[in-house]
Amino acid sequence: MRSLNLFKQWISHDLVYGMEIFDKLPIGRREEYWDWIEELYLQRYRKCFRLEMEWGSTGIWHIPLPGSL
Repeated sequence: MRSLNLFKQWISHDLVYGMEIFDKLPIGRREEYWDWIEELYLQRYRKCFRLEMEWGSTGIWHIPLPGSL
């Protein structure tokens, strides 16, 4: 696991606050899934972004990892 701090954020924030895709992910498989996120995204891309309409904003938000809230 290369990004331990991001993994802790993912576990403590993103999984807790409503990412529906992870609702059925068994607790024992979280590290395996995280390894997949690191391999496919964090090692390939320097930055991740979320596009979301919000008045008075560009709507482009820098996020620490794919799918982050």
